[in-house]
Amino acid sequence: MKPILALYKALTLRFFRDKTALFFTVVMPVLFLLVFGGIFGGEGNFNPRVIFVDEADNEFSRQFVQQATDDPVFDVREDPGETIRAEQLSRAEVDLVVVLEPGFGDIDVSRQAPAGTMRAQYPESQADSARTVIAVLNSVVDGINQQSAPYDPPLKVAEDPQSIAEFSNFDYTFAGLVAFSLLSLGVFGMANGFASDKKSGAIDRLRSAPIRAYHLVIATGLNYVSLALFSVAVMMVVAVTVFDFNMQGDWLSFVLMVVLGTICMFGLGFAVAGWAKDEKQAAPLSNVVAFPMMFLSGVFFPTFLMPEWLQSVSKWLPLSPIAESMRLILMEGKTLLGLGPEILAIGAWTVFFYALAFKLFRWR
Repeated sequence: MKPILALYKALTLRFFRDKTALFFTVVMPVLFLLVFGGIFGGEGNFNPRVIFVDEADNEFSRQFVQQATDDPVFDVREDPGETIRAEQLSRAEVDLVVVLEPGFGDIDVSRQAPAGTMRAQYPESQADSARTVIAVLNSVVDGINQQSAPYDPPLKVAEDPQSIAEFSNFDYTFAGLVAFSLLSLGVFGMANGFASDKKSGAIDRLRSAPIRAYHLVIATGLNYVSLALFSVAVMMVVAVTVFDFNMQGDWLSFVLMVVLGTICMFGLGFAVAGWAKDEKQAAPLSNVVAFPMMFLSGVFFPTFLMPEWLQSVSKWLPLSPIAESMRLILMEGKTLLGLGPEILAIGAWTVFFYALAFKLFRWR
């Protein structure tokens, strides 16, 4: 235990004396947070993504949905079912859910015209944006109503605002940036720093002391977990004070997920650093490993905007379950008990990375 604590103390002191390491571990994630927070923290351009729920299921309602689908004004999405539909509405993956109620399109005998009601569901705080789409729906319905009874329109659009938890673009971006900071620390920080020490002979000189490989791994791992918690804490302070971020989940689940994510990414960085002879080998390999995860794991941009085949590929990347877990905890209030598939994936990747790292590890 004493060798581990001594190594941990030495590594921690060296980190805080190293201005370059301090910049890339703490300052750079905060800069990314400020830049992307400034981009996504405000109101974005409105894009009317609509789901039509055809409860009437008659010829008129089906034609109405088809015409709306063909209309370039709407970006009509396929109905995924009530549960997923509510989740997509809360996550701002869709802007409006239009429910064609039973009887919509049935002929009103007194007017000899189709009648019925459609309900427009949207989050309460997005009322202004949703009413833009509702105005378009009203213009379509008015065109039909004017053929029969303009003074008492038989077809109506009823607003149905939903009291649900909803998230801003910044909320999504912040969760991704937390995952990115773990990737940056675990892969770039570990690979480059460890490889540099190996080239200078600092790692090899430790063998003259009563230090074993597992002592070095545990001490370095504890050092990186501490740095990750410190870095994320600084990011959280900035997010709360500057962008008024409101976390939905509990702190214990969040801290434990930061620890699990750091251990996983540290294993990947350790595998790269263990194989590389120096930083010249470590740097390009780190980029090859990390760049696909940065852009395909939903760190900066939502994965649901990608083509379906690319979404399938992104699910198998090591950073994807970490980024998704961060979002589920920060945005939807999930606990570790509700993250079974994500934790299983993180655990599997962690075992693989450390098995590979110990196999490739070289003191020199």
